[in-house]
Amino acid sequence: MPNKQSDFWYYTRSERRATIALLFLVVIIFLLPAIYDYRTSPTNLTDNIAFQEAIQQLEAQRPQESPRVASAFYFDPNTADQEVLVSLGLPAATAGTIINYREKVGLFRHPEDLKKIYNLSEADYQRLEAYISIRTVAPKKEHPKKITPRPTVELFPFDPNTAEPEVLARLGFSQKVAGTLIRYREKGGRFYKKEDLKKIYGLREQDYQKLEAYITIPEAGQKESSPAMAIENAVTPRAVPASYETPIMLDINRAKVSDWQQLRGIGPVLSGRIVKFRDKLGGFSSPEQVAETYGLADSTFQEIRQHLVSSEIIQQIAINEVTARQLQAHPYIKWQQANVIIAYREQHGPYGSLDDLKKVLALDEAFLHKMAPYFRFE
Repeated sequence: MPNKQSDFWYYTRSERRATIALLFLVVIIFLLPAIYDYRTSPTNLTDNIAFQEAIQQLEAQRPQESPRVASAFYFDPNTADQEVLVSLGLPAATAGTIINYREKVGLFRHPEDLKKIYNLSEADYQRLEAYISIRTVAPKKEHPKKITPRPTVELFPFDPNTAEPEVLARLGFSQKVAGTLIRYREKGGRFYKKEDLKKIYGLREQDYQKLEAYITIPEAGQKESSPAMAIENAVTPRAVPASYETPIMLDINRAKVSDWQQLRGIGPVLSGRIVKFRDKLGGFSSPEQVAETYGLADSTFQEIRQHLVSSEIIQQIAINEVTARQLQAHPYIKWQQANVIIAYREQHGPYGSLDDLKKVLALDEAFLHKMAPYFRFE
């Protein structure tokens, strides 16, 4: 009879295999924490960091895309395109500004002109200065002046109050001086003595000396022999307006067209030009600006200067709201200056004062001084 106790400890082949597999699984479970600790140990982390540093060193040895300065070369800022400028190590924005500047403001004539580019750093300029080669600025062509032969000068007695353009040309008056003299008469001016002819702007002293002996001006009350002279007599009362007996004073920014005509030598056409010019400016900042009116002779202005009174400008320009087209409408602002002012404002924000405008290198001191009364900063 078999022993039952020995049968209890007896394992079949299948049971032995299952027991071995179970023991193997238990051993693996116990070893897992040790394996995990080994993989995350400081030693392995250090090895990983070293690996990452090696990768970064390899990346640093690769050629960089921007700035590619290793192969520096000579370039002309007046012809270099975007790709060439970027290949020299300049930012894309700076390259675009250089191209816009030469298209809208003008070409670079000297290497130092490149400093006018507001977003070009001093370091970039110093690095590229030796490679700037300007070859495209052609000298200004001087067109030969057309020389118009002057007619033969004839000297004979003449009355400057009645002489026609043909007569003045025969006497040696240039076309410009003759036109000034006739416009002076048309606006009510009259010559009462020989020396009055010196008032005509452009008449040289040597020319006056040649003509002085031939100037013939009829005395007051003397009858004149020609119909033209009779017409001049009829116009004579306009030469000295009654208002001159009691001197008048005109507000340069509020005087109407009819008010300007009260002054000696100012007729309907010239008074209209003065008011139109004033409206385009936004007002006169000083009486001297009246002299800039087209067609106003300096001699006439000197006569009326004492009757002009300054006042505040009628309309100023909101520099932080105006558009480039509106700026260009002002007589003192060129389209290049208008575009530069707007471009700088878009890049750097609103202008706070005139000092901010001085940072725009394309604007010179004379322009800023002239325009200072017309800008309003808000």
